[in-house]
Amino acid sequence: MEDGKELLTIIVPAYNVQNYVGDCLDSLVRQTLNNHKVIIVDDGSNDEHTSEICMLYAERYPEMITYVHQENKGLGAARNTGLALADTDYVGFLDSDDWLISNYVERITEEIEKYYTEEVDIIFTLPTIYDSITQIFTPWNDTELFNSIFSDDNKIVSAQEEFRLYDLEVSACRKIFRLDFLKEHDFKFPEGIKWEDVYPHFYLLYHANRCLGIEDVGFRYRINTPGQITNLSDFSRLDVVKAFAKTFSFGLSENCNIEVLKSMLRMLNSFAMWSLDNSNPEVRQVLVKRLHELYKILPNDLIKIYLKERKNYRKECLFIWTMRNNQGIHLYKDYFSMEVLLNLAHRLRRK
Repeated sequence: MEDGKELLTIIVPAYNVQNYVGDCLDSLVRQTLNNHKVIIVDDGSNDEHTSEICMLYAERYPEMITYVHQENKGLGAARNTGLALADTDYVGFLDSDDWLISNYVERITEEIEKYYTEEVDIIFTLPTIYDSITQIFTPWNDTELFNSIFSDDNKIVSAQEEFRLYDLEVSACRKIFRLDFLKEHDFKFPEGIKWEDVYPHFYLLYHANRCLGIEDVGFRYRINTPGQITNLSDFSRLDVVKAFAKTFSFGLSENCNIEVLKSMLRMLNSFAMWSLDNSNPEVRQVLVKRLHELYKILPNDLIKIYLKERKNYRKECLFIWTMRNNQGIHLYKDYFSMEVLLNLAHRLRRK
């Protein structure tokens, strides 16, 4: 690291978040250590105040914040715009309706300096969930797994040896990347689709040599706000199929370890079931068909191995069978049939 040079760039895409972006940017400028830059990419906001707020912060903190405005292209494209401008050793991402804890940059700096000779490719942090309705904080969903992987005696692990890394939640905002590592692998986020974090999670872990876990630092992930991808029930749900089709295409073409492919399938099952549960009837009809097409082309050997190992998870196994069966998929095209199917799975589980 060069003296006087910032260590970290944090890229913040912003689109119609006038009610939250102030909290986000406050958390970035009020860090206990200012060893970072901020790039705000205004992705064509058209509400009353998002652009105004972002420009105001850039004017107040010109040494720290760079403001970029572009026509609306989506989250992946906005991140890529920021990534092209980053020039620090490490880079991270923060969604504009979330915020950082106050010592985030300080703790990241301490850990990077501690392990600098290791040339860490990816740093995993442990975020906290904040419910905007209840105003309650809860632990990140994979906290137990995270702590199991990154034990006190094992802060740095290899993605080539510790395949459980692939089972961690895919959020790009919970990771920090060595910029040269991203450049070496010509990395860009997928553009024009939702669920843009899925493919990068597997692609970058596949190439990563060293991953560092920092359990006492992370961002605050705000849920139950209007416009979040997790709240959408329209045809954008279909992008989950595109995201996993790209991911499996990569995994199979690179002959990824079977443990990695099983992680992909496990994650696909979770995303698919959740998406079906939260889609309106019209979207659900199309989504079932697209998922069926994806599940049908997955290798039979992978499915057999996976089902054998997950035989005690009967709901999941039944879901896989249904998605791969030409007749069975009709059960998932309406909520009533699905309820019958789930009740059957429940009764089988009790036997």
